Amino acid sequence: MKQKFNYLIILFLIGISSYSQTNKNDWKLFVDKEIGYSIEYPKNWIAKGGKGGFMCGKESGFTNAEWTMWLSKPENTERIDFIFNDKELYKDYNITKRPISINGVNGLYSLITHKEKPNEYIEYIVIKTESIWYKIENSGIKDNEFDSFYKSFKITK
Repeated sequence: MKQKFNYLIILFLIGISSYSQTNKNDWKLFVDKEIGYSIEYPKNWIAKGGKGGFMCGKESGFTNAEWTMWLSKPENTERIDFIFNDKELYKDYNITKRPISINGVNGLYSLITHKEKPNEYIEYIVIKTESIWYKIENSGIKDNEFDSFYKSFKITK
């Protein structure tokens, strides 16, 4: 009985490993050479890039979670206040923050929820460099693939 159980665990782990490898192969790479960053996203999602940032969503009208990357230069205080200041916007919400590191770059992870509004869900990562501030966001609903999205972020310059 114990051997069967161990055998099932090994098969399960092999299945997870092969699923992860197959699943990751179904992703595309978005590279912004001008600003100097890259990020991966599922290949069946639509990606749009521009000076204001990067947006990614599933093909059918963004009815799922939206993944967004906002960008700002640190000296643009109006944009910084708009993109990065959640205290005023989410006064009555639960906000949890913790330090995070992505590819050796330090950042801050935030989760925003409301006990009376279960459909409102926002999680984001803020990374500040000397030249650019980044905000990588998942809004709408919890999406377990968001972890792979933000963990793929790399500064290329």
